[in-house]
Amino acid sequence: VESRVHSNDSLTPSTAHGFLKAYGLPQSDTPSADRAYASVRFSPHKHQGGLNTVNTIFNAKHKKTTCEHDWKIPRSRRDSRVRLGCTSVGTLEFRCIMEPVRSYSQNIEYYQAWCDSIDLDAKTIVCTSSLEDKKDKFTVPYDKLVISVGAYSNTFGIPGVKEYALFLKDIGDARKIRSRVLECFEHASQPGITVQEQLNLLHFAVVGGGPTGIEFSAELYDFLSEDLSRLYPALMDKVQMSVYDVAPQILGNFDKNLGAYAAKRFRRKGIQIKTGKHVQEITKHSLKIQEDGEVPYGMLVWATGLMQNPLVRSLDGLAKDLGSQRIITDGRLRVLNKDSMEPFEDVFALGDCATIQNCDLPATAQVANQKAHYLGRGAMAYIGNWEAVVDMSPVHRKAKEQGHLAWFFWRSSYLSMSASDLDGGARHHAVLVPLVIKAWLV
Repeated sequence: VESRVHSNDSLTPSTAHGFLKAYGLPQSDTPSADRAYASVRFSPHKHQGGLNTVNTIFNAKHKKTTCEHDWKIPRSRRDSRVRLGCTSVGTLEFRCIMEPVRSYSQNIEYYQAWCDSIDLDAKTIVCTSSLEDKKDKFTVPYDKLVISVGAYSNTFGIPGVKEYALFLKDIGDARKIRSRVLECFEHASQPGITVQEQLNLLHFAVVGGGPTGIEFSAELYDFLSEDLSRLYPALMDKVQMSVYDVAPQILGNFDKNLGAYAAKRFRRKGIQIKTGKHVQEITKHSLKIQEDGEVPYGMLVWATGLMQNPLVRSLDGLAKDLGSQRIITDGRLRVLNKDSMEPFEDVFALGDCATIQNCDLPATAQVANQKAHYLGRGAMAYIGNWEAVVDMSPVHRKAKEQGHLAWFFWRSSYLSMSASDLDGGARHHAVLVPLVIKAWLV
């Protein structure tokens, strides 16, 4: 079974990455009753579920083996996707949200490899090295399997998306976004540039009104208003921001009133909310909207729905959602058999590649985290200017908050995700210190 994602022409190199994580005894050992031998398959930019499973589900006495499934460039780190928006605008530096996978435990055996297939009957995983000096395929056996391969941005077959849009899936994408924003301002500052050209260059468009698109838009707004306004004061009256979404309201997975509140706050800041819009084509300098015609832009970030991982599509024996093709699990995250709809006792799935039966949860890093800790009780999103929306109505119908208090909950939650036992918590401080400094300076 071929699972190399570059065989799918709807993926981009920056998003086509994945990891395979296996926990178990060396192949020469015999598994014993008091030592579990399990496997966790995960993605580097969708790491939340897989790596939190490492820390919370298995205890230290379990032998751990890790394999990487990578599109082209091998990786040995985790990128904290929940803070990619912060790094893309400079609130946090890139190294603050990166951690070496090998540092998670001295017991980890780590391999950089393709995951070509999973044999559920033989309980084995077939891998091929992703390094230049490729060796023959090797097989990793398992007793328990956790699948957390993530998903990829869905381009919906729209022409030009892969070529001209920017994504927000990993550190590489965040770097491209930061560079492009600064390029737009520098280009607009050049002599001989007309006012119309400046307006076009300084139009920052985001396609996707879900949590990812809204939080990135909020971070970008803060960056423009708090930082670049001091560096390019003469250009700020030319800056435009637009959020496009095909749905009638942004943050559709939130309570309706919270989505309306976020839209109201965005409009008050001057961010245009373009709901009910259908993108037909992306060119190098413009996007074509069915309802509005051709709209010039300087930078476009694509943050829409997800398409399924090719490896997941190759697993025929598993029950999958008809629409999203995500793996269906029960409330204990056990994968369901396609024919009998009974759970496999030794196969689990979480994160963007999976969905709980009769419980529709959004494909966000928070949900992957919560699933890994057996918790999925709400959603939250940053909307800029130290404000957020929090919807915990699955816990209690009145548990909803907005504004600065909601921002405090949101920020506290994200800071708790950065807590690390590595290097005496040094990476936690690397995240905390810049945010505290920013709070004092603003």
